[in-house]
Amino acid sequence: MRLQEIERLLQDAQGLCLKSANRYFHWYNKERAKSALYNIEEAYLSSEDKAEFTDINSIYYKQKFSPYQNRQEALSSIATLLDDLRERDEMERAENAEFQRSMDLHEANLNSENPFLSIEAKLGQAALSYNRHLNPKTSLISEMNMDWKELGREYDLIEALATDITIHRRKILDMIAGIQQNPEHSRQITLALLAITFLFFAGVIWPLSFLPQIEGAQPNPTFAAFIPTLQSFKGLMLAIVSVCFIAIPAIFMRMNESLKYSMSTIKELREWSELSKYSEYFGYKKENDEFRSLLKKLHE
Repeated sequence: MRLQEIERLLQDAQGLCLKSANRYFHWYNKERAKSALYNIEEAYLSSEDKAEFTDINSIYYKQKFSPYQNRQEALSSIATLLDDLRERDEMERAENAEFQRSMDLHEANLNSENPFLSIEAKLGQAALSYNRHLNPKTSLISEMNMDWKELGREYDLIEALATDITIHRRKILDMIAGIQQNPEHSRQITLALLAITFLFFAGVIWPLSFLPQIEGAQPNPTFAAFIPTLQSFKGLMLAIVSVCFIAIPAIFMRMNESLKYSMSTIKELREWSELSKYSEYFGYKKENDEFRSLLKKLHE
């Protein structure tokens, strides 16, 4: 039986799960997302064609978000950033239009014959120009003060843990493949033991119950004739022999049945063969890898 090996695999899986809980996935994801969103904003501000920022899936594919982050969460943050940038563009266009109208008004005033109005117009023009360029565009993303060395260290620790989990999952899958058909349990042995028991009663106990026969008497192998035999001393001896004989195949049948692995054990092993069982973040990585692979094929 491989019960000890199975127990060890389950204990090791729980240990890897605890190690996963000690890693700083949330912090790592947040810092990587901040960097990616900053790059998206820079690209948006420097691009003249804003139409290329409509497909957020394509933007996500091009940026280096954490592979351990929920993709829907990352896509939502990209959409929110782009909405904010477009809203700011609309506000700036409105401000520019207002500024242009003011400039046109002041230019008209400059051409006025009223000298005092001309001086006021000149001062207004200077003030508007100053205010227009006083506050340049500021980033919508918080200050980029990340510790890249610490991020790299955390990434290495997470990847090392992911490698250990991958190796352990392969061991579990090998174990499942080896026990799910119950190779140590034999159905033929069970059938053989049942056949031996039947033959013993049919070929030995049943005939002996009618012996010895009186000379010239005909045997009466009926159930009604068998009942008085059970109540006799001969019947008692046959019952004792039968119980002793049955005990032997019963022991072997029990041993054979104990070689079957329970469905609950196999189910638990299957659960630990899934990446998301160790941490939801590893489940996200699997989904993200599949998504990026699909996008890569679409872009080829």
